[in-house]
Amino acid sequence: MPPEELRRSRLLLAAVLAVLAAYLAARFGVAWYLNPGSRMPGDFEVYWRAAERLVSQESIYVPADASPYKYSLAFAEAFRFTFFLLEARLAAAVWMTLSVLGFFGVLYVYVRRLLPLARSPLYAVGALFASIALSWSGILETLNYGQVDLLLVAGAMGAVATSSVAARAAIWAAILAVKPHWGMVFLAVSIGGGAREFLKLSAAAALVYLAPIAWLGPSGWAGSLAEWVTCLRVQQDAAFMTSHLNLSLAAVLSRITGWTEGVGTLSAIGIGLDLVGLGWLLALRLRQGESLRFKLVALAFGLTGYLLFSPLSWRWFVFLWCPIVVTYASLGPRELGLTAWAALAFLARFRFFGALSAEDVHFAGVRAGATVALFVVLAEQVRGVDRQAKA
Repeated sequence: MPPEELRRSRLLLAAVLAVLAAYLAARFGVAWYLNPGSRMPGDFEVYWRAAERLVSQESIYVPADASPYKYSLAFAEAFRFTFFLLEARLAAAVWMTLSVLGFFGVLYVYVRRLLPLARSPLYAVGALFASIALSWSGILETLNYGQVDLLLVAGAMGAVATSSVAARAAIWAAILAVKPHWGMVFLAVSIGGGAREFLKLSAAAALVYLAPIAWLGPSGWAGSLAEWVTCLRVQQDAAFMTSHLNLSLAAVLSRITGWTEGVGTLSAIGIGLDLVGLGWLLALRLRQGESLRFKLVALAFGLTGYLLFSPLSWRWFVFLWCPIVVTYASLGPRELGLTAWAALAFLARFRFFGALSAEDVHFAGVRAGATVALFVVLAEQVRGVDRQAKA
């Protein structure tokens, strides 16, 4: 590729992402903090309440809460000794600012490393900007709620971009400590890294989960783990999953079809599809061997599969499309993939089916089909990358 095109692409990438990051950091950081009437982010309050209960030596897992704490004890302890040391409003402003800077900063590093592999760096950067525009509402909603997901995606991208195994181990241990169902993405990334790295990263994650034994003892740790499982089982039953607007794909389909009791079956189908995709990805890895190109494809494929079974967070997970789209626009057969994705994302913004409620369509109705179709389209793109590697 012409060096001048790569240089222009990187400058454009840096300028646009810097402007977006500065705007969002100011809006959700400084401006939010200086506004005395600003509302505390709902999910951040959940983390804060868990830290308060830790200090008071109370159980952090209370299914009767309107919004229960559903993360690991290790994450609660980490939050307690970091953000909880600050005044509540200042801590929330810092949290949202770090979410913005972390996401856009790591996205820049990730794409910058990706661009030399792209057939057209300018096309790849344009695809990224399109994905940001179409997933903008998800980014804003994540920040409004003070969710942790922007930081998790930043961590996943950063783990691929770094050359340090120790850094990757620390990053994935932190991600899995927050949301263990990110293990499906972890499996995809591990296929790209190989068996030895998988064992190292798994050991680091296990140590994070086992660390509370040091101060709780084995029985106290086991009791806390049992309370966590109970909270998840009681609070996220079928009735909750199909009545809540922030739905998984399985719950969306269950709600639209009226098959309320089938949410578990549909969830199992989504997980099964992803496992089949992971098996096929492993077969490609055995044929191709290790490479940065394959690691990038594995991450994008893992994030795409995550959309099939993520238990909640449907509305704001559209920002996962940013690393997915820029990766496949760079490495895969680009025109078909980006055109299909953009058309489906565009359709997901509108309400075409009058038989469904406005909430179903806006948050889920067309996006459910869009996600399944995206998974199929990107699977075909991985095959395209495989064909290119053989050529």
